[in-house]
Amino acid sequence: MYTSKTAGRGFISLGICLRDKNPTNTNRFKTLFQAELEALGEEGDSDANFMLGLRAYHGADSSPAPRVAAVYWRHAAEKGHTDAMYSLSLLYLNGRGVQASPKKAIELLYHACSRHHPGALNRLGCHFWWGDVVSQDREKALTLFTYAHQLGSAEAAYNLGIYCLSPTPSYNDVRSGIHYLCQAAQQYLPEAMAQLAACFDGKYPLFEDRAASRQWRELAARFDHLPSQLHLASHYLYIDKSQKAYQWLHRAAQQGHAPRNT
Repeated sequence: MYTSKTAGRGFISLGICLRDKNPTNTNRFKTLFQAELEALGEEGDSDANFMLGLRAYHGADSSPAPRVAAVYWRHAAEKGHTDAMYSLSLLYLNGRGVQASPKKAIELLYHACSRHHPGALNRLGCHFWWGDVVSQDREKALTLFTYAHQLGSAEAAYNLGIYCLSPTPSYNDVRSGIHYLCQAAQQYLPEAMAQLAACFDGKYPLFEDRAASRQWRELAARFDHLPSQLHLASHYLYIDKSQKAYQWLHRAAQQGHAPRNT
């Protein structure tokens, strides 16, 4: 494994900071970590550039800087880093840090898909499903969702589950839909948990299981799924458990939900 001399010295310093349990050294550790990443990034390390982009985008050390993130991700993408390709494509789609360019976004998604990136496969599938930026082709979308699911994409499993459940599913369709949604929920996707709660709550009589519905709803709410939190608050108010209702309303308010004045 190749490691630069500069990087080696940096990691020795990082190791000293990690062994030192004095909390006052936290800032020193962050500074050394950033310097180490920058040294690796300047040498063309794509993983380092991708991580630098993440830190810039999320404002790890200052305010979020999508423009700076785009520069780092572009360097990493040019080296074939698929996560960077995917992240950069989203910037071009949304015009964050770069001039919006759906064409460049789709090109980057195709490049990431050619390297079997599950997130890019699922995202491109969504574009083909809705005919957004590309010509609508739902067969191609399902092919992309299926391959992304095989590579472990929770979002693709969710999309396949929703496809199986609409618009008038047969018994086998519902069973398949629940199967896909369970796979997505097991990867902690709260939207899948909420859909499972709806499935078991009498929407499909042959699959009704009110206890399972409550469990999935609670779990979705704990993962900050706002509609589930509000649903539980309403439920607990209805059965006169005001303290639990307040707890879920408080959680919802922490996410920015403001109740309407009546």
